[in-house]
Amino acid sequence: MISAAVTRRTTVGATGSQARLPCPCFKRRVRQTFASPRCGMVMFVAIACLSIAALVFLAILKTAVAERAAIDTRHRLEQAGWLAESALERAAARLAADPGYRGETWSIPAAELDGKAGAAVTIRVEPIDGRADRRLVRVEAQYPDAPHHRARRSKQAFMDVIPSG
Repeated sequence: MISAAVTRRTTVGATGSQARLPCPCFKRRVRQTFASPRCGMVMFVAIACLSIAALVFLAILKTAVAERAAIDTRHRLEQAGWLAESALERAAARLAADPGYRGETWSIPAAELDGKAGAAVTIRVEPIDGRADRRLVRVEAQYPDAPHHRARRSKQAFMDVIPSG
C-alpha cells in the first residue's frame, strides 16, 4: 500500500534520479481557490468599486470643465464691460476736442489687450432734440472680436458739449 502511493508521487528522470511531484491535495486546493464562488464575488466587488470610482471621477471632471467655461465667460463679460467704459471715456475726450464728433468703430488689436484676442467697440453719438449742448452716447463692446464665444456689453450716457463758435 505504501509503495503504491510512493510510486504514484515519484517519477524517474532521464538520469535515474527520483524527483517528487507536488502533493495531489495541493493541486486540488489551488483549483478550489481559483474556482471558488468567493473569488468571483471578490472580483465582482472590485469591478463595482472601480466603476463607482470612475463615475465619481467623471462627475468631478465634468464639473471642473463647466466651472472653467463659466470662468472664461465671466472673464469675457468683464473685459467687454471695461472696454465699454473706456469707449465712453474716449467719446467724452473726442467730444471735448470736436463737438461735431458722431462716433466711430474702434478696433483694438490683441497685442493691446491680453494678447489672446482683439476687440471691437462701436461708438455712436446722437444729438438730443432741443438741446444743442447735450449728446446721447451709446457704446457697444464686443470681446473677443470673433464669431465664437463673443461677449457683448452696451452702455449709454448723456454728455454735455460746449458748442463751438
